[in-house]
Amino acid sequence: MSWRIRMNIDSSIELKPYEILSIPLNRQLNNSWNRSKIQFYLTNSISNRQNLKSLMQTHYHINIKRCLSKETESIITIEKKQKISIESSNFILVCGQNICGQLGLSTTIIERRKPQYLKIVNKLNQDENIQYICAGGMHSCALTITGYVYTWGCNDDGALGRITDDINDEYIPDLFVLPEEIQSLCAGDTFTVALAKSGRAYISGCFRCSEGLLGLFEYKQITQQSIVIPLNQSIKQIACGADFCLLLTENGDLYSFGNNETGQLGRDSHLEPKENSSVWLQPSQISFFHGQHILNIWAGGHGFFVLTQNSTIHLFSCGSNSFGQLGHSLKQPIYLPIEIKEISFVDKIIKISCGLQHTLILDSNGYVYGLGRSDDGRLGNNLINDIIIPKQIDNLTNIIDIAAGGSVSFVINKYGQIYSFGMGDTCQIGHGNEDIFIPTLIKCKQLEKRKIQQISVGAQHTLFLVKEDLN
Repeated sequence: MSWRIRMNIDSSIELKPYEILSIPLNRQLNNSWNRSKIQFYLTNSISNRQNLKSLMQTHYHINIKRCLSKETESIITIEKKQKISIESSNFILVCGQNICGQLGLSTTIIERRKPQYLKIVNKLNQDENIQYICAGGMHSCALTITGYVYTWGCNDDGALGRITDDINDEYIPDLFVLPEEIQSLCAGDTFTVALAKSGRAYISGCFRCSEGLLGLFEYKQITQQSIVIPLNQSIKQIACGADFCLLLTENGDLYSFGNNETGQLGRDSHLEPKENSSVWLQPSQISFFHGQHILNIWAGGHGFFVLTQNSTIHLFSCGSNSFGQLGHSLKQPIYLPIEIKEISFVDKIIKISCGLQHTLILDSNGYVYGLGRSDDGRLGNNLINDIIIPKQIDNLTNIIDIAAGGSVSFVINKYGQIYSFGMGDTCQIGHGNEDIFIPTLIKCKQLEKRKIQQISVGAQHTLFLVKEDLN
């Protein structure tokens, strides 16, 4: 059982839209208690949560400071003038567990077995047009076409990038206030990263390790509002695992920071957190890839993949390999990147998606391959043995996108249809709570005459970005 301590904020000042709360770092919530990994959050009932809330509330008084920049003003002006066509809008469907508000639905809703519509509106009560979605471990994020970011779900560690007065605030999508227009999002279990068009990246929350709180840039630090990632290079791509982050710069350098207990930073600093936390928490270059031309990066769970090209294309992986999910036979942590040589189609790889203990690979021919742990149907072949060499998943063709979660998998075909497979306990695969051992089409009224644009999977929930099919 993981206890959630709530923080109430007392203030006589009424907040206006787009105001920013300011809280000194030395007044951050004390997170010295131990907490289990995000995948094992349990809640017995809504009534138990309310009792826990009343017993364990901690009151903080903070100063509220207005911080409305000229850049923010210009964005607001654009939003007021915007008129979104319903026919062309992308919107979000959700399913899975809602015990921490990660579905953005009412506090009375514990779970949804089938995808359900999530309404996100701006301060003018207009429906937002969403261009990208991102699920963290127990929280969710959405990026609008105008560059705004909305967040909702568990905010115990500051992952929402905003102050939440009470539990109800976490269940409502609201603005992650940022000083400039955002072009992409990424999230881990307890943190969120937003990449601006300028090449600057903003982060809120913290990293965690097996001992509990690890910190963000400083040991045991939590940042409840976004701060700039300290890097003197422009960033072009971000990839997040459960408890670490990768940054690919415009210069082609690859940086990492966060937890490194299983080698997920690729920097060979596998010491105890207290002994080496300062090294882990500061973005540092992965020297192994210095001078190499990096084509793409992917991260998830506790490991990552890097695709490079010099004269030929190569695929490297690093991190936790306990079930062979990194494509290596040695089932132990890999602290420095190792090339995967058993993939015959490496030059055709267009995407890799990492679950907690399994991996999906998509090639340019529209085929999907699985690696790692295979029980509970997560590799879609009704297997029970671990897969070390990528195995093609039967009956999947014309696939254009993939998404892997803790113990679940999703694919989208060129017709905008979505198939899922894996463990059904959390209802996040869209087929109720039954395990699905072979890829199965998700059918429900919310998906009729609609095309799936994107999928993002959290620890216990799934987000679907969809669009009306006008054909």
